[in-house]
Amino acid sequence: KLQRSSTTWAPSKRRMLWNTLLKAFANAGEQRKAAHQYASMLRSHVSPNQRTLGKLLESAAKAGDQEAARRWFCEMQSHHFQPSLVHYNELVDAAAKARDLPAAEQWFSEMASVRISPDLITFNSLVHAAAKSGDSKSANIWLSKMKDASFKPDSWTFNSLIHAAATCYKEPQAIEDLLLQMEKLQVDIGIDTYSALIDVAAKHNDLRSAERWLRSLTEAGCRPLLSTWNALLCAAARCGQVSTASRWHKAMICDCLAPDAVTYNTLLHAAAQAGDEANAEEIWSQMTSASVRPDATAYNVLLNGAADSACVQAAEQWFARMLGSQTQPDAFTHNSLIKAYVRVQNMPGAERRFHELFHSEASASGLAQQKPDIRTFGTLIHGYAQLAGGEGAEKAQQWFSRMLAARLTPTVIQYTQLLSSLRKDLPKHRTD
Repeated sequence: KLQRSSTTWAPSKRRMLWNTLLKAFANAGEQRKAAHQYASMLRSHVSPNQRTLGKLLESAAKAGDQEAARRWFCEMQSHHFQPSLVHYNELVDAAAKARDLPAAEQWFSEMASVRISPDLITFNSLVHAAAKSGDSKSANIWLSKMKDASFKPDSWTFNSLIHAAATCYKEPQAIEDLLLQMEKLQVDIGIDTYSALIDVAAKHNDLRSAERWLRSLTEAGCRPLLSTWNALLCAAARCGQVSTASRWHKAMICDCLAPDAVTYNTLLHAAAQAGDEANAEEIWSQMTSASVRPDATAYNVLLNGAADSACVQAAEQWFARMLGSQTQPDAFTHNSLIKAYVRVQNMPGAERRFHELFHSEASASGLAQQKPDIRTFGTLIHGYAQLAGGEGAEKAQQWFSRMLAARLTPTVIQYTQLLSSLRKDLPKHRTD
């Protein structure tokens, strides 16, 4: 509406409107929409200013697209606008999000060449870039440079260092030392720091430390974030600790936090891994009662769990429910269904499902056409490799050839499976 009514405005006011729109997209990290708006702006014969291109650069940086950020920076220079510290910080941040420490350091060097002094944000972004790259040594080097430049590290600095220290998690003393430094520098240990500690412990399946940091968080008067609870649940699921995951789920609800799709998918994964079908059904019921619509991930978790348990009937039932809910299956879904038949050595059934899911029958059923991948062929090769006798070896070779014909490159796993089937087919006196 504003765009339509602004046709009679002065050019400077019209540009202000466009810049405000770009700011909205930049704040949301919607770089494609921002670029689309910029194109519309040029078509409306409104020329950009430094703020315009700055917002486009910001939108790319927030999305972690350093190539787009670099393009907007070059366009800014082509208009003879002088880049500021803010713009260089955004370029460093974009490189950090892309885990490209050399690029972040290159932008830092360029700042010095044009005599722009870095600030705390610059150094924090460089520490963050090193942390994202898993380079704990470089992260600490940039921390030292920050201190040499008379900047005091803040909680953001230490949160990045905690994530960097996660690369050498077998030496937890490194993380304890960081917390001591925070206390010495009187840096507040708040929700973000505790969340980082819990996240790092959870990613390394260290449930004991994760629970200890959770207690410290609540004792400090902080309230865990939904993402923190989800990280804890995910760690418990990976460790097969269904009871622990269930306990943390109840604690989350008691904390008045509504579980989301990630929460329920994680709980379903824990139940499926444990082969607890009754618990999985109960979680599914809770999920639908909470008006959280099951997505493809939820169905895949349960279907794959049924396949791992060699329960073809349950796998087929979950597949039917998935289709009934208008949820589109993907290659993982199809591979899990084929795996269910392979697990019970029903190779004709596995082949039948292959043709139904990956060929013309799939399109006729209204399913999106999927292409078989390495896992698809690998499952079938493995199934035939397990069979005794010449037919198994012959079929394994046929599926291996079909994988090559599909222009897929076999891994060492498929070669091992094929060799295993051929070895079974050789006479006992042949060992070559």
